[in-house]
Amino acid sequence: MGNDTIVLAFAQIPDKVKFPAEVALQKTAVPILVQGIAWIDASDFRIVRLRTDLRAPRPDIHLESLTSEVLFSEIRIPASEATGPLWLAPEAKMTWKYKGRVAQQLHRYSDFHLYRGKSKIVMPPTEQ
Repeated sequence: MGNDTIVLAFAQIPDKVKFPAEVALQKTAVPILVQGIAWIDASDFRIVRLRTDLRAPRPDIHLESLTSEVLFSEIRIPASEATGPLWLAPEAKMTWKYKGRVAQQLHRYSDFHLYRGKSKIVMPPTEQ
């Protein structure tokens, strides 16, 4: 990391979460709550690393743990429209314990491209 970081811990409060994360198991989506730690660069407040964990085991679906670890870094995109580097996640790791077995996935991202889109918000006509 190289710079000083601010470490921020967080946990979702069950009664306050409007849109919980979901885990899809056997074609059924089950809501989950998470807690975690964010490492934030003290010089520019960018998130450098983010770790989330399942807030509590879900015995109803045999999910004992679920952890995600995401590393962020400065990425330069070779595009004439790019005004400077972007802060993206070239790596993410997921680890879970399901039905007594531990599994892990490592996702690596590269060859980033810049895409641009336009949108227009159209309001419905008001009734008079």
